[in-house]
Amino acid sequence: MTSETLLRRLFWFDAATCIALLLILLVAGGPVETLTGLPRALHLVSVAILVPSGALMIFTARRSPLFRPGALLIVAGNAAWTLASAWVALSGVFPLTGAGIALVLLQGVAVAVLASLEYAALRRVTEPASFS
Repeated sequence: MTSETLLRRLFWFDAATCIALLLILLVAGGPVETLTGLPRALHLVSVAILVPSGALMIFTARRSPLFRPGALLIVAGNAAWTLASAWVALSGVFPLTGAGIALVLLQGVAVAVLASLEYAALRRVTEPASFS
């Protein structure tokens, strides 16, 4: 599998996870709030971020040649989401339950891993060919 194919598959997977989280927040927002302590307003902010993010991931995964600015924005957005997740979980600003802290940290780590994989694949795609 080429690095570009891997990157496109990672973007498709990333978009699928955005859609899954979006659906969970829209369909089961009340139970999620009860379980985690994450306020409904934060759900709405998340939804407002997930919709355009998922759309950009799908657009970038489908575009040929690779839309490098979109790919960079996805990686940067995932890094920002990771930092925001750590802040939400550890700042004490939100009345999170133990399950909420664990869930937010776990998904933050998962997004960090995904961002790292996307970044590594993007670097391989955009590196100039060596002729050694």
